[in-house]
Amino acid sequence: MNNIATAALFCVPTLVYVLVKRRTPAAARRLMGLTLGERTDYLWTALATVVLGALAFATTLVIPADIIGSAGATNRITTLVVGVGVALRSAAEEVLFRGFFQGLLARKFGRWPGIVLQALLFLLPHLVILTAGMQLWPILPIQFVVGVILGWVRSRHDSVLPGALSHALVNVMAGLLL
Repeated sequence: MNNIATAALFCVPTLVYVLVKRRTPAAARRLMGLTLGERTDYLWTALATVVLGALAFATTLVIPADIIGSAGATNRITTLVVGVGVALRSAAEEVLFRGFFQGLLARKFGRWPGIVLQALLFLLPHLVILTAGMQLWPILPIQFVVGVILGWVRSRHDSVLPGALSHALVNVMAGLLL
């Protein structure tokens, strides 16, 4: 499935939740992180983007050259369409994992348990990288840390938008580095 179709699919649970909660749409949007956030939120996000960028760079260093060269094994950005797809998928991951999952899990279990649990869920679709080679396992702890950082960004700002911008920017930069 391509990045754009995956992005659309990732947004479905959040959309359904907001539509089902019609009596309280503002509260549902807030719980899902579908707010703009404050201007100062984006300054903290810039700092998180620098940290995530460093992690993305570290991730590119552990990917063997033969895997980078294989077709479809990475999110290598070779065209504008691929770049847009990578950015959209990154934003949709924020909507699903930090919006939908973290919103519900944090409400049920508390802020930090919600962050950690959504970060663990964030690992699940990333396990597919192991099909390209077991030597890629070091990427998984990095993905968990990324999930925690983006979860913290979302909980601090009550919005998925700052994290979505950061996630998209970092993934596009990583895709250009590969």
